[in-house]
Amino acid sequence: MRINVITSRPRTLARMSPADNHQSAANSGRSGKESLAPAQEPYAASSMDRDTIRSAIAACPMFDGIDDEHLTNLATLSHGHSVPARHLVFRQGDACPGILIVRQGVIRVFKLAPNGKEHVLRLVHQPDAFAEVAVLGEFDCPACAETTEPTEYVVVPAAAFRAMLDQDHAFCRQLLGSVATWVHRMVGLLEDIVLRDASARIAKFLLEQSHHTTGTVAMGGSHKDIALHLNLTPETLSRALRRLSGAKLIEQGNGGLRVLDRESLGHAADGMHPRL
Repeated sequence: MRINVITSRPRTLARMSPADNHQSAANSGRSGKESLAPAQEPYAASSMDRDTIRSAIAACPMFDGIDDEHLTNLATLSHGHSVPARHLVFRQGDACPGILIVRQGVIRVFKLAPNGKEHVLRLVHQPDAFAEVAVLGEFDCPACAETTEPTEYVVVPAAAFRAMLDQDHAFCRQLLGSVATWVHRMVGLLEDIVLRDASARIAKFLLEQSHHTTGTVAMGGSHKDIALHLNLTPETLSRALRRLSGAKLIEQGNGGLRVLDRESLGHAADGMHPRL
């Protein structure tokens, strides 16, 4: 199955950068939401075939409990997209397009305050999904979503997904089990914010984003985005990284970040390492 190519909007109609958007909001007195340009159509649909789309859906934790037949049904109604960095997938208040699953790359999900200030809610990596709550609750997108690098993602359309729920009770039961696992995961994220100090949160993030063999860390966003995602200031993040580097737990260089001592970094993530 190939997906029809969708022509991109002219670059003159592309969304404003966050800095321009914030300045526009400040100058006009309008909310950040109102000053964002409309979400862009994908520059080009990807050449994902049905098996590739199915694999992306099967790898997503939200669909862990779904059997082969229903995974195939979901793949049949879904479509994939390939977009460049800084592509606005949707904005706050847009009708939710569906459940979006990252196959490759990173998508930044953020809220815009009336004064244009951003707060990063999530950095979504492969194989995670987002916008699932809006689809299940049948409400508009509660936040903005933008790619931080060239990204491929799969969309399970909202209307078709809800139609499956209405018509297929077995699918509903399977999905309930998967959603329970997803809720448990969200509770874990909340515990990270409430129970872990800054150093522990950073250590846990580095472990999760690092390659188990090489130790290379895929940051997946700007320094500022990662700090906001961890509910920290950029200055706090920089200090903690320097201390982790000084303790020989990580290595910072022109090539990026690399974990040197996974065991000790794990202790730091659990709050058992001497305060850094």
